[in-house]
Amino acid sequence: RSKRAFQYCENNNFDILAIFPGDMQRDINDLRKMIDLTIQKKYDVVVGTKDKNKMYGRMPFKRKFGNFLLNMISKLWKDNTAATLSGFKVYNVNTCKKIIWLCQSKFGFDLDFSFWSLQNNLKFHPYPASVSYEDHFSSVKSTTFQGITLVARGLILGLFLQPLLYLLKMSLK
Repeated sequence: RSKRAFQYCENNNFDILAIFPGDMQRDINDLRKMIDLTIQKKYDVVVGTKDKNKMYGRMPFKRKFGNFLLNMISKLWKDNTAATLSGFKVYNVNTCKKIIWLCQSKFGFDLDFSFWSLQNNLKFHPYPASVSYEDHFSSVKSTTFQGITLVARGLILGLFLQPLLYLLKMSLK
């Protein structure tokens, strides 16, 4: 969905793409602040992180463990947002469009985007956003299978692809 949204923005000359998840976890008031930061500070991406001080309800253990594991894996490519899989983001379309084609279209888009955007030195900014786990629902059919797939993909990106890209860059110098 994010790739289609980027395509739409590019075709219609939009400067900013804001993704607001429909799972009822986020606060719409944070979105405006994230858009303003993207424009005023010229960030390429503003990521809505989960502010522990603005968290309502309790995050399910399986989700907490998955987030922890993927955030640790993403440190292999120096993603320090602590929100690798956050779907709550605001993008500068012009600076981000060059890497969108490298990202998968489905659930792993955010993981791929994290990897490729940091390989391309895009400016990330974490924004401490509100999050609610009350009345939460998910359209993902098997979170366990999705989690295993994301962990495998993250390890491939961080342990194999990143060193290969580094060697390629060094050989071109």
